[in-house]
Amino acid sequence: MPPAKTERRIWSWIGVALLLLVAAWLVGTIAADTDQYQWDFQMYYHAARADAAGLNPYDPGTVWRLSGGRYQMRFVYPPLTLPFFRLWTNLPYETAFQLWLVFKLLLLGGLITIWKRYLFPREPTAPFLLILLLAFSATVYIDLIAGNISIIEQFLLWSAFLALLRKKPLLFCGGVLVASLFKLTPIIFVFCLPFLPVRNRWVYVGGSLAAFAAFLGLGYALDPVAYREFFAAAAAIDEGGSLGNPSLYSLVHEIAGGAGSLWKSFPVSVTSVVVYVLAAAAVVAATWRRIRRMPDRDSAEAATAIIFLACLTYALIMPRFKTYSFILLLPPAYYILRRSAQIPAYGFLLALLLLTVHPPLPVALPFRPVLTMLWAYYPLLLAILLWVLLLKQGEASEDALRPTTP
Repeated sequence: MPPAKTERRIWSWIGVALLLLVAAWLVGTIAADTDQYQWDFQMYYHAARADAAGLNPYDPGTVWRLSGGRYQMRFVYPPLTLPFFRLWTNLPYETAFQLWLVFKLLLLGGLITIWKRYLFPREPTAPFLLILLLAFSATVYIDLIAGNISIIEQFLLWSAFLALLRKKPLLFCGGVLVASLFKLTPIIFVFCLPFLPVRNRWVYVGGSLAAFAAFLGLGYALDPVAYREFFAAAAAIDEGGSLGNPSLYSLVHEIAGGAGSLWKSFPVSVTSVVVYVLAAAAVVAATWRRIRRMPDRDSAEAATAIIFLACLTYALIMPRFKTYSFILLLPPAYYILRRSAQIPAYGFLLALLLLTVHPPLPVALPFRPVLTMLWAYYPLLLAILLWVLLLKQGEASEDALRPTTP
């Protein structure tokens, strides 16, 4: 092996080792404090305890009492997920806390294996891990400290995407269906099928939607009261970017709210909904147009690009998309970054992707409230930029394949 190549490999392994040490320190910090971290798991645990005791798991007061007055949040997942969370209540909370963290770390390892081995097999490991550690305001770390189920959801989704790339649509539909049982909206990903060369694709789409509706319908038939509580809890969610929900709808609503504070008669709610719907429709239309114009949708490269475009579009149009949900966008972000390596602004794009620390803003800085609000939506703004870049990269590829006029 040439000396230069050996030296690069040594430095790569040193970089990997340092990143793993940082990750181990961060995980150790979480594991050492069962009161401060994994607050979402606390909610899952005590809501499941309430359900096991015949109480209302969707009542935050019940969760507060069962947690000894330490925690008060509302459970917002469908009742059919409660048996899964009740499994953890067979253990003391401190033990369940540690096992939940270990369980998620194992799934995170599975996620990284899927991404590295099957999506980016020839990419260097150290830069890939650096992106995973820092991108989108350290989305993976945010999920670990919050104790959310996002890593579980992402493992199911990316396993499904891998099955789709391997032309196994039934496994794809099954993975998407299971992933949707927690937060419901991932079922939208079955609509990737009509854009790919899959036989009987509409049968798979219709079957997936029918199975999803059957799960929810059966659950409602068995316990309509619980489902009414669930719908009420979901409808009561009102989180903006400052509360970790940098979604498109939240951004539009906050901007409209700012206008409403200046003009009292400004219709904030109506304007928010109308502008959000129009913006989301524009995103979907642009994505649909880009996919329809792909020159070779039968290739593995095109299938991968379609999945990445679907992920970015999903993130942009969801009315609620928490900071830890941006784990979904890590592979598309790395894909776009690698394809942008030759452009003059590559270094700037890399810096934007790795920027995770809130920069201190001077008190007297003009428009400081506006900048503070926009910083809360930084992951969303970055996702918009990446979506635009992927659309443009697709157009460049199409232009390169178009025959020239003599």
